[in-house]
Formats: sequence, C-alpha cells, structure tokens
Amino acid sequence: MYTIKDLKNFIEKNNLPDDMPVGLLDTTTDDTYYMNYSLSEENFQVEDYFSQEDEGTDDYGKPRGKILFINFDNKLNENPI
Repeated sequence: MYTIKDLKNFIEKNNLPDDMPVGLLDTTTDDTYYMNYSLSEENFQVEDYFSQEDEGTDDYGKPRGKILFINFDNKLNENPI
C-alpha cells in the first residue's frame, strides 16, 4: 500500500516545488483533452481504515487508522452513478 511517507519521499526525491499543480491522468484513453483531471481540495477525503483481517476478532469493526482517498469524476464515463 502506498503511504503518505512514500508520497513525501517521491516529492523530495524529484525536488518538486510546493506550488506545482497536482492532477490525475487517465491512461485508458488517447483523448488528450479528456485524459487530464486537475485536483483541488474537494478531491481529497480522509476516512477511517478498516481491515477484513480483523473479522472474527475483538478488533473487528474498529478502525485501524485513517486513509486518504483521491476522488474524481471520470469525464468519459457514459453511465455515471
């Protein structure tokens, strides 16, 4: 699992500036207009992290920690939910 620590190391290793834009790239399309997704604060969400490994134990249903999700709307999805 990729962690915040891994992300920080990647940023430091590549000497990325603090004001560099962040986005997502949809590699399932060759449409260069629709393959780029800019991100903003609304695209980031922190939730409790649970593990299926805890099933059948006293820790089942207790969060193991937090997890960061990056959300985006796929512009090419013809059948959004």
